[in-house]
Amino acid sequence: MATAIAGLQATSSRTTASKAGIDNANTWRVYYTIPKGREIHVTHPDAIAIVMQSFFVEVKLMGDEYLATGHISNSFELGATPGRAMKNYLELLVDNLTWLEKHEAELSPSVHEDLRLLQSYLQIV
Repeated sequence: MATAIAGLQATSSRTTASKAGIDNANTWRVYYTIPKGREIHVTHPDAIAIVMQSFFVEVKLMGDEYLATGHISNSFELGATPGRAMKNYLELLVDNLTWLEKHEAELSPSVHEDLRLLQSYLQIV
C-alpha cells in the first residue's frame, strides 16, 4: 500500500488524520486517530460519550460516498465527505453503546462481548 501523510483538515482539533494512501485496488483511504479524552456528542438520544482509550477510524472512498469503520465495532457508516462519514460513525458507536447498556440483561453472550469491547473504549457520561 502506498502511504503518505494526509493533508486533510481534521474535523476536530483533537482528531488527526494520520495516514492516507491508495491501496492495490485504487481505493482512497485515511485513518483518523480518535484520542483519549475526546467527547462525542449525540442529539438523538441526547448523550455524550468520552473516549477512554485512543482508537483509529478508517475512512475510505466507496463509489460516490465515504465509508467509515473501525476495529471496536462491526458497524460502519457512510457520508458525503470523509469528515461526515467519521462523524456519523462516532455517533453510531455512541448510539450502539447506549442501546446495548440499556438492554444488557437481554444480550446474548456474543453481543455482550461487543458491549464490553465498546465500553473499553467509550463511556457514556
